[in-house]
Amino acid sequence: MTTTEVRTVRRVALLATAGALAFAGCTSSSSADDIQPVVTVPAEVTETTDTFDVGTVADQAVPTAMAERLLPDVRVLSDGGSVIELSGDSYFPIAEHGALEIGQSPQDAERFASIDVGAGRTVAVVVHIADEAPRVDLVANGQRRQIGLGDHPVLDDESRWLARAVDNSVVLTDLEGAELHRLDLDGAIIDMADGAGGNILVLHEVGRSVSLTVVAVTDGVAVSQSSSSVASGAQIVAAVDADHFAIATVDEARSVVQIVMSDTGAVTNAAVIEMALVDLDFSADGTVGIAVAVDGSTHWVIDSSAGPIDGPWTASARW
Repeated sequence: MTTTEVRTVRRVALLATAGALAFAGCTSSSSADDIQPVVTVPAEVTETTDTFDVGTVADQAVPTAMAERLLPDVRVLSDGGSVIELSGDSYFPIAEHGALEIGQSPQDAERFASIDVGAGRTVAVVVHIADEAPRVDLVANGQRRQIGLGDHPVLDDESRWLARAVDNSVVLTDLEGAELHRLDLDGAIIDMADGAGGNILVLHEVGRSVSLTVVAVTDGVAVSQSSSSVASGAQIVAAVDADHFAIATVDEARSVVQIVMSDTGAVTNAAVIEMALVDLDFSADGTVGIAVAVDGSTHWVIDSSAGPIDGPWTASARW
């Protein structure tokens, strides 16, 4: 069964169950005036689609209880001071920030920000220290190595290479930190994500617009494959499956996660979260997203619905 078929089967099951719940007498609500068809949602769902001009988008609202049963069992997160793997009620520590030396100010403490995860609990993490420029470190086999200044790390799923954003360049290194290749783009990089087939999705400025460039990596060389315009307010990008990617448009109090078809650019779903997001990722089959908000909360995203996930304060997360 293909990835697209898996997503379709799961969505059909979700909608069938939602209909059964509504038939059984669950209370419902809906707020999208121009999005059809509308599926009933239990009253406890506090985050779902709202009126938003994304064209014709199917509103496939998902009950909270159903969504929680679909969440992957394991996630890796940065809580600012450490990187941990959560599995149910247990956790595995992957990395902790360095301890302050005698006489150092608390402002000099390391703070872990965004992460990306490769094979065998290998993790790339962005490190902030006071007013210094962000740095990317690599954690593998319990050891941490400084790679270089940069942000928005993308770690190859097989841990063969690491990419990071430096101004308007995608810098590719091996896991020892040796530079393999540098690809310059037209404007400053806003975000990067691990794309389908080992590609890198790069969200970047082009004049006053925002573009998404797909970068292929072959034999240690990064090559721009395609580029297309996206919503001007896009701040975050994530791969969904081979046929879709997601972007999040963000303002101070609201974010919209749009699922977009890779070939046509059509928006197929849009979920509203009433706070600013800082990170986004999707499960391996593309069914469930995990969004991290500026207040440290995490939220699931399925089609046009979203809701909170219980857990610790989080700076960045990956399924």
